[in-house]
Amino acid sequence: MIDLFIYLIISLYILIKIVLDIYQIRYIQSATISNEELELFSVDSDYFKKSNSYNIGKLYISIINMIVTAVLLYYFIFFEGISYFSKSIENINIFN
Repeated sequence: MIDLFIYLIISLYILIKIVLDIYQIRYIQSATISNEELELFSVDSDYFKKSNSYNIGKLYISIINMIVTAVLLYYFIFFEGISYFSKSIENINIFN
């Protein structure tokens, strides 16, 4: 029962994180700025586009990182990855 609860909490966290990252990507892609606002912040439109591109790239990397972390976490916690890892270490005699 506690395993199911932990699994649901982790899954919910991962799902929310990925959905929020996707929402941010869509928001950044639809962002516009007027010439007055560009002058107010002393930036040009190329800098604005480069900044948006950088932030979108970071969010894609964040999504990939979350998926990889989730796979490793599920593998080690729920699918006996720790015991498999321990057996592999014993087989190659790292600590002997």
